[in-house]
Amino acid sequence: MRRLWIHIGHDKTGSSYLQALFARNLDVLASHGIGYPIRTGLKDLATRGITTSGTEHDDGLEARIESLPANQDVLLSYEGFFNSLAEQFDTEMERWRSWCTRFGFDEIHVLLFIRNPIGHATSSYMQIVRAHGGVNPLDAYVRKYNRPLITMRVLKRLQSQKEIASITVRNYSRVRNAVADEVLAWLPVEPDVAFHESKDEVINRGLTDAEMIVTRWVNGWSPAFGRKLAIQAQRSYPDLQASRIWPSFDAQQNMLRRNKDAMGVVNQMAGPLGSYEIDTQPPHEEKTSRAKVWGTGLRMFVSLGRARVTALARKILP
Repeated sequence: MRRLWIHIGHDKTGSSYLQALFARNLDVLASHGIGYPIRTGLKDLATRGITTSGTEHDDGLEARIESLPANQDVLLSYEGFFNSLAEQFDTEMERWRSWCTRFGFDEIHVLLFIRNPIGHATSSYMQIVRAHGGVNPLDAYVRKYNRPLITMRVLKRLQSQKEIASITVRNYSRVRNAVADEVLAWLPVEPDVAFHESKDEVINRGLTDAEMIVTRWVNGWSPAFGRKLAIQAQRSYPDLQASRIWPSFDAQQNMLRRNKDAMGVVNQMAGPLGSYEIDTQPPHEEKTSRAKVWGTGLRMFVSLGRARVTALARKILP
């Protein structure tokens, strides 16, 4: 029997850490009859502790699967799978079925990590500011947040697919210090197997309060440059403490009311280790002085380099 093991994310639940772990342990996985078809370039980045997209969802994925021994199970890890299932479920499932036919997979096993809603919303918001040009305040994002509803819909549809032999859900907020152990328990490996860890940290810290303010300002002029600025700040100063912003009580309660029913359904499907918890916290906005914002902005621009700063100035100044 040949099996397909698919880790589908979702975002902000330790996917980058897991994908680096898989890339460093291709030999360990292979010794247990599991192939991990990652691109060579991404493998090199992941083994150095740099954030990657795992096995991705690109046009070369099928060729990489085909290159693996036919007697191996296959492990895929890409948080974009969750987004594809949410946005075009039938198309994504048809692709999975084609893999079963083409490569002889008899079963598909799915692993999904979720995260407590308010903590996930704040982490996702920071990612939107950092990498996707976000300029709006946190409360505005939280009031529209509906990830539990999307998760419920994806899980319900996966449950109805005959090719899916099992669906394992884990709440990252509950198991964040034992994510690798949860994956090892999910995969068909010996109980005492150990993955090779790395002392390198995955460069994926959040922004500080001042960095958040500066990045949002730059995003208003040029989202692409804001992204470059934020990423370079992370790489240049990886040990800075990320912001601990938290939305207003009104925004938190509004969001929880809208997602209450969906969270209840997910909890019934997911079991104790996969169920949502209510994670309200006292509100906390970005708090820093104007001087610190200016100093941080200067540091961020200096870390980016003179050539890129000049390019930005030419773009945004009349």
